[in-house]
Amino acid sequence: MAEEFTNYNYFQPSQFKVNIDSKKYPNLEFYCQNVSHPGIAVSGAIVPVSRLSTISVPGDTLNYDELVLDIIADENFKAYDEFYTWLQSLTQERSEPTDKFIETDIILSILSSANNIIKQFKYINCVPTSLGAVQFQATVADTDIITFPITFKIDTFESLTV
Repeated sequence: MAEEFTNYNYFQPSQFKVNIDSKKYPNLEFYCQNVSHPGIAVSGAIVPVSRLSTISVPGDTLNYDELVLDIIADENFKAYDEFYTWLQSLTQERSEPTDKFIETDIILSILSSANNIIKQFKYINCVPTSLGAVQFQATVADTDIITFPITFKIDTFESLTV
């Protein structure tokens, strides 16, 4: 039986926090400004049937989109450098890969209007795939901040209720 819907408070999109392994990546966690929660799709098959055109059969595999975090560039670019080093560690070009930088779990905590954690999404085995562009502009206002996107491939995610 479905649980009755009794909470009529609307979620505020600014009420979240992100936890990445703070011992390995302390600056990525603190400066996260935006999270694009990945979409999920089930790939199906189209089966031909005699006397009918086709029947769509649901697939058996979930396909997860990428997790994208927008990170605020701090004045010393520590968050940027941290992610850049992580990406470099995945390639043979500049360094040998180590277990320290291969993959990690990321937790997105959804906060209530009273800033209490009410739900969490745990993204499992996150591996960075992209460090987005940083836009420098001489004609912006004093209050503008610079952000850059980082993209992760994920194996799956879990929806946790706290």
